[in-house]
Amino acid sequence: MKKITSVAALSGLVVAGAMLAAGMGQPGGAPGAGGGAGGQPPARGPGGGGRDGQPRQGQGLSGSMKAMDRALEALKSTIGDAAKKDDNLRLLGDAQRGAVNAKSARPTEALNGAKDDAERAAISTQYRKHLLDVLKALIDAEVATMDGKTDQAKAALDRVATLRDKGHKDLKVGEGEGSGDTGGGGRAPRTN
Repeated sequence: MKKITSVAALSGLVVAGAMLAAGMGQPGGAPGAGGGAGGQPPARGPGGGGRDGQPRQGQGLSGSMKAMDRALEALKSTIGDAAKKDDNLRLLGDAQRGAVNAKSARPTEALNGAKDDAERAAISTQYRKHLLDVLKALIDAEVATMDGKTDQAKAALDRVATLRDKGHKDLKVGEGEGSGDTGGGGRAPRTN
């Protein structure tokens, strides 16, 4: 059962990525086509970034991590409230977009300490796999939220915090250090 859930989660991630790339991740099938109430532009959400609250493409690692941070910080206080299901799903989507964007960025702070190309390649692989694990935990939180299983959603967010700490330690990335396109900057909040 666990293997089927993992395969389903990864399949969902691939479909979601393809939809985002095709501009279908927004209502109306095009980026920014949703609009706000009364014809007003949508408010910027905790995911920050673009006018519609979505992380900007090409915003770099720090910006992607900060977008994920904002969403996770908001989720920390709402994930246990089944009445806030729609808000939680939106925030989980924001966190997932931040993770996908971060996965595509270069972890320059971690790469700067590499002694050769082989070590840089190993760091890049480790970094990408780490963010895939973060995405899996965020997808688990989303599925649990959709199913009304708030305890499982909380546990999945706790895994995100654990993964954050492990990733920073393994990649020797300082919490809150650096700026620009470094591995520092936005770190996921603790969800306990």
